[in-house]
Amino acid sequence: MKIALKILWISVLSTLVKMLAQLLSKDGFRNFSSLKTAVGDIPYEFILVNFLVFVILSMLFVLLNDKIPSTKLSKGLLYSISISLVWFVLRFEPNSYDSIWDYLVDTVVFFAPMIIYGVFLGYLSTQKRHLVDFSKSYLSSLIIGSLWVILRVVYFIIDVDEPKTNDYVSVSIWLFSAGIVIGGIFWMIYKNIRLKKLQSVLWILAISIVIFGSFYAFEFITLKTFYPLILLKIGFDIIAILVGTFTGHLIFKKELDKKATS
Repeated sequence: MKIALKILWISVLSTLVKMLAQLLSKDGFRNFSSLKTAVGDIPYEFILVNFLVFVILSMLFVLLNDKIPSTKLSKGLLYSISISLVWFVLRFEPNSYDSIWDYLVDTVVFFAPMIIYGVFLGYLSTQKRHLVDFSKSYLSSLIIGSLWVILRVVYFIIDVDEPKTNDYVSVSIWLFSAGIVIGGIFWMIYKNIRLKKLQSVLWILAISIVIFGSFYAFEFITLKTFYPLILLKIGFDIIAILVGTFTGHLIFKKELDKKATS
């Protein structure tokens, strides 16, 4: 019950912080459905989705935080920043900004609430700690990232109706950067789970569903339309993580199996 109450108040506070940050953005709550009340319009969609996402992420953190390679005080920050980086590279797929100021404001609005959320998560951290072990197996992050890039290109080819930019240099830079971030973060998570292969793969499946599902849930309430092919995009993202992780495990099986039993 104590942990449940902590998750509840952390999620409420984080949602409030996210709302305050959203007010600084160019669009504010314009793209979200609101409920008209005597005290003003309340963006109920924004509040509900953010609250549920923070609850789910916090529950996942409770289950995983003893496996996060960090100290008690910084576990929450490492966790929230890792998720934020994945969301960030997905969100900032090449698009147009009126000015560099809009881009900087959007970046602050995006990261600041998640950093504060990471500080709140410190209250849910355990004392158990270990450090990141940068061994040869981290080459597997390149496999995950490369597979994600390949499947994203395949998706671009399949989804002919999705708006695309002709600036292939920007798209290439984004794909390369996103692949590195996504590959590195998901392999770090997988490598530090330190369980048997099947259990670890099931964990990485659950984590990828939560992280990618949360991101596209935000997109859905912003765009206000259900785009069927978005399911294919989510599926490709998850498949890239699973297949890339499994391939990396097969290549570095001896090292990973030894750590799982230690």
